[in-house]
Amino acid sequence: MDNGLWKLQQEARVRVATQRAREHRVAADYDRRTAATLRASRPPHPPVSPPPPPKPRDGEQMMLLLLAVLLIQAGANKMLVLAILYLAM
Repeated sequence: MDNGLWKLQQEARVRVATQRAREHRVAADYDRRTAATLRASRPPHPPVSPPPPPKPRDGEQMMLLLLAVLLIQAGANKMLVLAILYLAM
C-alpha cells in the first residue's frame, strides 16, 4: 500500500514538473513577442461602414411627407418634423 501511494506521489511530481516547464516555455514565448509580430499575426480587418438607412417605398414616402405637412400646420416641434422628413428621403 505504501509503495502504491509512493508511486502516485512520484507521478504527481512528474506531472507538476512537466506543467511548470510548459508554463515557463509559454511565458518565454510571450515575452519574446513584440508589437510588430502581434500585428503580423492578426488577420486584416476590412473597414466597416454603417449600413444606409432603409429607403421608404413611394407610398410610405408620400405618407411621411403628408404627416410632416400636417405636423407643421399643427405647430409641432421642428426637430420632429425634420426627423420625419429625413425618414422620407
